[in-house]
Amino acid sequence: MQDSCITISKKVLLYPYYPAFLIFIIVMVDVLVFNGALKSILPTSLSGVFLFITLFEFPHIIASFFMLGDSEYRSTYKKVLVKNMYLFAGAVFVLTLVSVRLFFFLYIVYTLYHVVRQQFGISKFYGFEKSRFLDLYQVLFIGMGSMALLSFQIDIPQMALMIAGGTITTLTAIYFLYEKNNRKNIYLSLCVVSFCLAGIIFGLGYMVLGYLIVRITHDITAFIFYSVHNYNRKRESDNPLYTSVLTRRISPLVVTSLLAIVLNGVYLYAMKTIPDYSLAYTVLLTLYFCLGLFHYNLEGSVWKKDSLARKYIHVA
Repeated sequence: MQDSCITISKKVLLYPYYPAFLIFIIVMVDVLVFNGALKSILPTSLSGVFLFITLFEFPHIIASFFMLGDSEYRSTYKKVLVKNMYLFAGAVFVLTLVSVRLFFFLYIVYTLYHVVRQQFGISKFYGFEKSRFLDLYQVLFIGMGSMALLSFQIDIPQMALMIAGGTITTLTAIYFLYEKNNRKNIYLSLCVVSFCLAGIIFGLGYMVLGYLIVRITHDITAFIFYSVHNYNRKRESDNPLYTSVLTRRISPLVVTSLLAIVLNGVYLYAMKTIPDYSLAYTVLLTLYFCLGLFHYNLEGSVWKKDSLARKYIHVA
């Protein structure tokens, strides 16, 4: 048993945003010096994109499911989780009957909504004033990101993405000019700038790298929250993942990280070796969507203000 709880440093939560600047520099060098050599070798198929982003996405999704090994959590969240999953299942069934493409589009929109709203929500730890302008900023970025990812399935004019990128850039400038109180929030300002850089990268046609910025900022941050939560909760948990003979002497930070990475590796290997659009590939892709939807459902329930899980997260 550990003697004290882990507190997440506010400085640590800033680190996932720094790779956005490196990715932006790489893209600009490729555009200005190498005439798009990097762009030409980036994934262009839907399967390639999934393989690329799953490397960053799945560890924190898997880590979120580890919480359900705790009997108190299952009893606390069971009703809302089951109810929402019935709604999700019904919606998915109807949408796939109507149009698989429509389902894919709505899944992308919901994914970006989940990611963007959560990142802006974390800024409350740093002092955040509600702003209609920032609400508009988030809506426009979600729309642009959705168009960028949908371009792997349908033909979306590059000019439309360039205009959207220019709009996001303009809104970022307006943010620093007029959001006098919020711009002092270092986390929020980094969030806005990172999404602006992603918008520019989308506009230049580097869809995967633009989305990679979104995934890194969200997934690493979320993984930090889940790992720290699991560590702080262990003293009161009956979760066999942390109390079994094999793991009870190992920090939950280590158990969570290793298991998530190993399971993610197994999934990635399967996706890479199974032929595209085979039955096995379809099953794995379906599993991807189902786990994603359940994860969004879970996060939307357990991290609400004053919830049981939030008691084990301390930021200072």
